[in-house]
Amino acid sequence: EYTETNAHDFLKRQPGETIYEDNQPPIARARRKLSEDMAKLNDRFDVAEEVQAAQILFNGKLRFLDKKGQDTITELDYGREASHDVVMTGSDTWDNVNNADPFEQIEEMSNDLVLEDSEQVVDRCIMGREAYKWFIRNREIRRQLDILKYDIGRLDRALLRPGANYVANLGGIDFYTYNMKYTDPVSGTKVSLIPEKEILLASSQAKTSRLYGAISEKIDQPTHAVRRYPYQYPTPDGSKVILEMFTRPLLVLHDID
Repeated sequence: EYTETNAHDFLKRQPGETIYEDNQPPIARARRKLSEDMAKLNDRFDVAEEVQAAQILFNGKLRFLDKKGQDTITELDYGREASHDVVMTGSDTWDNVNNADPFEQIEEMSNDLVLEDSEQVVDRCIMGREAYKWFIRNREIRRQLDILKYDIGRLDRALLRPGANYVANLGGIDFYTYNMKYTDPVSGTKVSLIPEKEILLASSQAKTSRLYGAISEKIDQPTHAVRRYPYQYPTPDGSKVILEMFTRPLLVLHDID
């Protein structure tokens, strides 16, 4: 990822500066612009890592694309059992709010699949937007929430990421929704991080790792063992300043099942 700045912009007065006051020198404007651009690139990479995490958690695989983001170069399969991708059909689908029993289904999957195959206890359920809509409208779920006198989303929001919403705790499982979207770099359309009609059953005790490969901005340059590496340089004619940021993240879910 990179940003591009016209060097002449550093010579111009910024909003709020006047000709009769001491204004920032060009070097100070350049430093401020560098700080702003680095924050922007860091935000992009944060989203990219979230997209990577979502692919692993919901697909059990991670696709590596070419520089244009169009063609798949290779695919990393984390080896999740196919039986763990459960699809509800008929009267079991959650939009059948009077007959389906989402919590019973979740308990069955938690015990018969997750606990049996990984020895992990499910204590988190993350729901897509559509899944949450039908979950909260379900007659049996509403009955349980009424018994427990739950206020939806009563957890302190300061503890949650933007876009996340705490629903309730039922049977020892914390239920959340996460409605963040990102802009697909190829199509330019908004895409939900969490598939809207899917849920994820997870354990907070599952082993995970966030790994980063060493970075070299050029083949003949030194290698940097850092999480992210910024590199700034002028264009040959000196008219623009380019800020590039490099990162090589790989998220690892050791207990994929």
